[in-house]
Amino acid sequence: MKKVLALMLSCFLFTSAALAAGNATQLMKQVDQKISESKQLSAEELKDIKSLRVQAEDALKNGDEEESEKLLKEALNLLG
Repeated sequence: MKKVLALMLSCFLFTSAALAAGNATQLMKQVDQKISESKQLSAEELKDIKSLRVQAEDALKNGDEEESEKLLKEALNLLG
């Protein structure tokens, strides 16, 4: 019984981590799409947004999905 419970818990944790990374990846795609569609951004705004996107990608590579999502949401807010 304990082995089954441990197996179920590990599957849940693995799935949760995979979904979180998938959400950050989706947000990254949204940022990229909005950047390519946006025509009214100043050079400074574009620089800030791209910087947030790079920071988010680095956070994701380092396993910090929560920070990655936070940075990507901030970039999306700047994009409007």
